[in-house]
Amino acid sequence: MTLPNLPKLAMKRYELSSIKCSNQNLINHELSIHQNAISEYLPLYQLHTPTPTSSECQLHLQNFVNQPYINNDMRYLIIDTLISCHSNLKLSTPTLFQSISIMDRISCNYIIRDYNYKLIAIVALWISSKFYDLKRRVPTLDQLTQLTQYRYDPNEFCSMELILLNNLNWNIDTISTLDTCIDSMLFPCLPQLGNDINNLKLWMLIIGELCMFDINLTMQYTPQEMVPSIFQIAMNVNAYHNNIDDKEKKNTTHQIDDPVLFNKILTYLVQLNTKFPVSVSVKYGKNILFNILTDYLVHCNKDIIMDDYINLLIDTATTNNTPPTVESTKTPIMSKPTHQTPAYPLPMTPTTPNHIVASQIQAKKTFSDTCEDSGTAAVKRPRI
Repeated sequence: MTLPNLPKLAMKRYELSSIKCSNQNLINHELSIHQNAISEYLPLYQLHTPTPTSSECQLHLQNFVNQPYINNDMRYLIIDTLISCHSNLKLSTPTLFQSISIMDRISCNYIIRDYNYKLIAIVALWISSKFYDLKRRVPTLDQLTQLTQYRYDPNEFCSMELILLNNLNWNIDTISTLDTCIDSMLFPCLPQLGNDINNLKLWMLIIGELCMFDINLTMQYTPQEMVPSIFQIAMNVNAYHNNIDDKEKKNTTHQIDDPVLFNKILTYLVQLNTKFPVSVSVKYGKNILFNILTDYLVHCNKDIIMDDYINLLIDTATTNNTPPTVESTKTPIMSKPTHQTPAYPLPMTPTTPNHIVASQIQAKKTFSDTCEDSGTAAVKRPRI
């Protein structure tokens, strides 16, 4: 009895799957069948969906700001490294958001040494992969040491894993992550959104990853508060992609729960000026939907520039055409020459941000290793 040629069969299956993936009609048909099959489980899904309170999901920004050894710039680089490692290891999406959540929770409750910050992030990714990914996808200790360029040995990874799990009470999913809230919001909208739900989810995940880099959005707002605004931005991107006019766009848009947060997220994305983090650009650079999102942000940036220009013209015209008052018509006996202030703030010079950062560092409060919350006594934070 001759054994089959397994490599040849695997190559044949790969060729057939490649041919099927190139057929867009077949993909759309499979997606519609899948959505119709899971729609019957909607009541059961809503029944078992956890709804934590906002106090349980809220991080303490001031605790992170008071860290003596780490800062926001280091966090930006660490998240960039996490996304790169996550892409190279081909881990699942919940693993990434859960690892960032673990890292932020630890850094808001414990004093972190700078040489341990990257170790904590990689171990958080390791713990999350054990929780969400298949066993064959979980990185080994050799892979972890290679990811950190042999800066840490396997014993340090194991000891840090035990420290993090003990501090988290061996329960890492007590807080709903951004991707979980995205699924909780999109699943009930499955009948209304139809085939657009897949594009909307990917846009929301990309926007969510970009928002993770901004500490003010991540630690001042809970995922439950951010997801509706991210969903509305994704709906606007979809309307921009489908060339929907204003009348149809009003029918497709939903009421924004928090317009201030919506403007903050959209302004943050536009101010990136398509200069996305390297890890995000490498991860989604070849994706068509990522390019559509980039085009939409460029379009929004042009609209904002035009609105500012028009507002400047209106302000200048109103100041020039203001009728003189009765008091202004009187000729004073002696008057000093007055300098008229401009109707708009002058732009900052290239060196102005450096002076602002320097002044903020000088004005920063002295570090205190106690965590004070409203209504509770001061608690000394342990060091890691």
